[in-house]
Amino acid sequence: MRRRVSEQHIALGQHARALESMVQKRTHELVEANATKDKFLSIVSHEMKTPLNNLHSMTQVLQHQLDQHTSTDALRQGLMDMEHSLERTQVLVQDLLDTSLIETNMFVLHRTRCNLVDLCRRLLNEYTAGVGPELTSEFRDQPIEAEVDEARFSQVLLNLLSNARKYSTKSSPITISLQQSGYETMIAIRDMGVGIPPEALPHIFEQFYRVPGIEPQNGERAGLGLGLYISRKIVERHGGRMEVQSIPGTGSTFTIMLPLYVDPEHIETNTLPFSPHTQALWTMIH
Repeated sequence: MRRRVSEQHIALGQHARALESMVQKRTHELVEANATKDKFLSIVSHEMKTPLNNLHSMTQVLQHQLDQHTSTDALRQGLMDMEHSLERTQVLVQDLLDTSLIETNMFVLHRTRCNLVDLCRRLLNEYTAGVGPELTSEFRDQPIEAEVDEARFSQVLLNLLSNARKYSTKSSPITISLQQSGYETMIAIRDMGVGIPPEALPHIFEQFYRVPGIEPQNGERAGLGLGLYISRKIVERHGGRMEVQSIPGTGSTFTIMLPLYVDPEHIETNTLPFSPHTQALWTMIH
């Protein structure tokens, strides 16, 4: 009888310690979640305030110019500035929406078989159209195919291109290379910008992370710190991965690695190059 009571006492003690450990773990998770929420609200309120204030001010200026019968050129410039602020606000809202979808596991991809050389070529031609950056290119005839959601994959490329331009000086080159190595394709975007300090590299894909002391070189404001987080999640949902190499003062290279599309009925292992083999190369001067 005493032995049974002793065993029950020991079991109750173990159960109590397990419960205490669970409570401590849950409390820690709640504290972290609350801190993340506070950080989120602080960043969002700050970032949304600037473009909304700009819109309010520009609306007042345009109204005054209309009253003064100002020239159409000045009015046109004011409307262009308003459009820029609206585009910035739209990007912020879309990043927040994408983050919410990722966090709630409701982020859905619609993947189709795609020639990545053609996709990159179309995207870069559109990106540099009009008064955009100067673009030169070199191609091989061989396609590189993968199963991707074209819209979401384009979102990743545009984010990396935007960051490369934002953090490098005007007229410096940005190179985009598309390589094949075995059953994998690699898309690398390299700039010659300010670079990223070594201590910041482990955090570069984290939510809301912005490298301390690094400011955009083109006059734009830094974003929410969600672009790289979202981009990496999109790549991982494609079964790939994203890596970064950077040297402060020299530049950064962001590399996307994706599995190739392989047709099981027409697979020829001996025709696949297992060392990196460049299929397309673009150089952009912005």
